[in-house]
Amino acid sequence: MDFRQNPLIQDSEDLHEIVVEEVDEGAVETIQLLSSFGVAEDVISALIENGYNLETLKIVERQELEEVVQKPYLADRTKLVHGLNNWRKSLVSKVKLKKTGILTTLYFKGLTPVSSISPAQEREEVLRRETLTATLLLNKSSKGKQVLAIYNECKILTKAQKKAVTHIIVDEFKDKFGTLTSVELTRLPAELHSIFPTEPELKNIIKRKRGSATTKTSGIWYKKNTRDWLSATLIVYILPSVVLTLPNKTKWKPSYLEARDSFIMWMKSLTELEKHMEGLTSRYKSKGIALAPFVIVVAENLAKPSVFLVNTGGVFYQLPTFLKALDVCFKIFKAYDIPYPRESAGAWNLIGHCLYGFSPEAQNQTKVLSVAANIEENV
Repeated sequence: MDFRQNPLIQDSEDLHEIVVEEVDEGAVETIQLLSSFGVAEDVISALIENGYNLETLKIVERQELEEVVQKPYLADRTKLVHGLNNWRKSLVSKVKLKKTGILTTLYFKGLTPVSSISPAQEREEVLRRETLTATLLLNKSSKGKQVLAIYNECKILTKAQKKAVTHIIVDEFKDKFGTLTSVELTRLPAELHSIFPTEPELKNIIKRKRGSATTKTSGIWYKKNTRDWLSATLIVYILPSVVLTLPNKTKWKPSYLEARDSFIMWMKSLTELEKHMEGLTSRYKSKGIALAPFVIVVAENLAKPSVFLVNTGGVFYQLPTFLKALDVCFKIFKAYDIPYPRESAGAWNLIGHCLYGFSPEAQNQTKVLSVAANIEENV
């Protein structure tokens, strides 16, 4: 090994004397964390030399990282930002229950992602939005220029041309910024009216297009999540629990509701959750069995689920969709080698077999494989 290639080891010209720089324990932990992101050694050295440690990495902003990590290490900077974001999430993604008088609310103790835009960047975005006028957007598009030229000659637009105008303007904003603000919903139609004064209905087309798109998107989200969680809930009715022998040698035949709640629990509101959890924990304790991880769906009515949680050991994790919550819950079982709750073991075995390719447990194998075969034939 050539010691001269190692920045932590310095040598004299004849290599008779080797001086080793001492690295404190905190620096070692920081180096290990940064190394796990897959960034170059030079990048790690630059961060250590600038005094960054685990505590400062929790609060560092992207602008600082851009100053420390520059060319030719831009790809490493991307890895660094991604790694720090995931690390921060792993530290604070737990959702805890906090009492506030009579009500109980869920709160997140979170860190700002490194990739969050700075106030200066936010101001720049606002300025960019303001410069995107209807005239500019139409002139940036070849189709828009064509429509303007035709209108200047004929002073009238066909239905297809009106549709093209709204697509050019609304879709441009949607691609860049995600949605139209209330100010833009007022400004852009007014600009269109000044450009096409003989086409007053253009003012309302943008609002209708924006509104229908929003309604359609939210409707699809609700419909998909409702379908997914209700379909999954039905599994406990297809694969019901058998009579179980508890640790105290008594027999217990879980009801469909008990089996369902150990798999996917439905709550109408978050305010009910703490009280329900206290009762559930008490019932399981009296039976001498542990409460296994499970999914919680918060929905005031069945058609509109609003929150998806995973409970494990009294800690709640919020996920964006039902399928993601189901995925995380299943992986918790596998990652920590936690046995499935016996009252819903059939459901979890079916999920594991059909979605992840795991062999069903012996006591559930026959029923699970039979149901899986029927699903395969009919889907």
